[in-house]
Amino acid sequence: MKMDTNLTYQTSDFYETAVLYSAGMKLVNTSHSGQRINFYFNDFNNCESVIKKYFAHELKIDAMDLIDAIKTVKTLIFRR
Repeated sequence: MKMDTNLTYQTSDFYETAVLYSAGMKLVNTSHSGQRINFYFNDFNNCESVIKKYFAHELKIDAMDLIDAIKTVKTLIFRR
């Protein structure tokens, strides 16, 4: 994860992406770098807060939203 000049949150982690997406963070872009795909979300600070809660086991997400997010992220990865 890193921050760019537009204050977007970038990650290439599959589950981190699914968690952010299911938590309502807006996915604004993707880019491929070799076999890796990078995902970019608006609002760096909120994304960082969601991920901190996730790793602290404090994040509450609807299970169906997470499953839908996993399916969406898989689609984005394999649509090349």
